[in-house]
Amino acid sequence: MARRRWLWLVAAVVLFGAAALLMSKAGAPRKPPPRVTLPRGMDEEAFSRLQRRRTLPRFVVKDQGDEVAQTRRPSDPVMAAMPATVKRGAVVLEANAILKSPVGKLFVDCLVAGEGADFDRVKADTGFDMLRDVDRVSVIDDTTLITGHFSGVDWSKLFSGSAPTALDDHTTLWDTGHGQAVAIWNGQMMINGPDRQAVTAVIDRLEGRTVTEQRVLDESDSYGEIYGVVAPAALVELLAKEQPALAERMRGVVDRISLHVDASHDVGIVADVLGKGNDTGDLGRAVGTALAIGRLTAQTNGNKELAEVLEYARVSPGGRGNRFRAELALTLGFFQDKLKDCAQKKGRRPDAGARGP
Repeated sequence: MARRRWLWLVAAVVLFGAAALLMSKAGAPRKPPPRVTLPRGMDEEAFSRLQRRRTLPRFVVKDQGDEVAQTRRPSDPVMAAMPATVKRGAVVLEANAILKSPVGKLFVDCLVAGEGADFDRVKADTGFDMLRDVDRVSVIDDTTLITGHFSGVDWSKLFSGSAPTALDDHTTLWDTGHGQAVAIWNGQMMINGPDRQAVTAVIDRLEGRTVTEQRVLDESDSYGEIYGVVAPAALVELLAKEQPALAERMRGVVDRISLHVDASHDVGIVADVLGKGNDTGDLGRAVGTALAIGRLTAQTNGNKELAEVLEYARVSPGGRGNRFRAELALTLGFFQDKLKDCAQKKGRRPDAGARGP
């Protein structure tokens, strides 16, 4: 299940902003369209969002003599929940922001056209509105965190048939009996893991019982509508069938891939690739060359779809030869064209499932 989840998540990022630029197809450096933002660092809006989310200390367990827990600054619970290392990756989706964006609304219309009745039934039965109540969704290896506004949710109905256990005055653990455990922390975070140990490990990091000096993602990484880090193994697994040579080269060279996606209007992707040495720079140059050739080949062959995807792709070198940056911009029109018939194919009007912000 965890393996399929990560394949889906990486593939979703690939399609949503096309991290396929790392897979050997793109074009020469070009200036992105005016409405595309390429997220290269935290801007004022992202910093203000972070400031609002620094609410954790009220819930930190402060043992006597625990100077670290007593003196640490206010922090974002999602970032505080991050571990020091991951096997496959850690990716955060700003679900609420994405759903309200022009691109997100296209996906909502398509999704609701096929699944809207199920969403409505869950809301009616349990009070949980998956399209309104969720703020962020974070996948950390085989554990998922969902944060949002859950004051109206009846957890006993949502987890019907599961036995609740109170871990403390603000945390309840639900054993689903299907190889999964779910905890509701402070009424604002749902933690879903493969077992109780995985779930309580997250809670221990949240509440300061486990002190993590260096997290795989920290607050400075929390910009864009999608942000995270992907272990090379996850991308190598995705590439292995279609691009075995590239996959093997990445396996031996790449240490870490950081992703940031801006989907506020159009879609802009930035992927920073960190490697083991100078071979990383060589890999970046090879990818850049392949991108340019790929775009020209697509244009020559009349492959308008691929040429459009690769129109605004670029690869630039990083410092010291051990990193490179890949960027891609996709216009809203691209997604409108791809999803224009989705709702009709599923038997509903394009706006049938649209919901207000």
